[in-house]
Amino acid sequence: MARRRIIGLNANAFSFQGSLPDFMHSPLKVMQGIIEAPITFIDIENYYDIESLSKKLQDLKEYKGWMDLDSEIRSRFIYLNISEQAMKELLPIPFSKCVMQRIFEILEVLDCIVQETDNNTGQLSALGQELRDRHFVGDKAWFTDESSTNKANFKDKLAFKDPDDPSRSITCTWHGKIKTPQIRIHFQWPLPVGQKYLKVVYIGPKITKA
Repeated sequence: MARRRIIGLNANAFSFQGSLPDFMHSPLKVMQGIIEAPITFIDIENYYDIESLSKKLQDLKEYKGWMDLDSEIRSRFIYLNISEQAMKELLPIPFSKCVMQRIFEILEVLDCIVQETDNNTGQLSALGQELRDRHFVGDKAWFTDESSTNKANFKDKLAFKDPDDPSRSITCTWHGKIKTPQIRIHFQWPLPVGQKYLKVVYIGPKITKA
């Protein structure tokens, strides 16, 4: 691993918990040379739990287009019910890794909030409340509702096919925002009590343009 890092190649380590000696820390310092005459020490990023390793492997994946993203978000975010047509309007837009990463970030927050919601009462855990306060409130909120004017002027466009039953429509005015380019992620909000997943109905260009 150290030799790979020296020549500029990617190299990381995974350590089993409870091993001796204890490698449950990161980075690991690997010595180049011999103990009596070390040349240098090289930091190797180390993972020692499945969650962090899984996230790293996801980050290393190569995405070449929106369809790769579409497949990934359906498997990664298990608390989101993403409409089959959600990304239809995004497909003609040139692929952008920056936009892709932002979509991941927005969906991850939504997925986590659902996970932190009591399905029987609709109450949020402390972490869920923190995420809602951080991302749904304030001038720089990631998620906002449409204005009353937009709700009236774009009523039809803010009605989407229900992922559970495409024969019916649901109105989703709450959305996550990407500024450049103007991309919106529309989703059902608030999460209905008793529903185990959040419906995401649209990922594409801003709908409410004058």
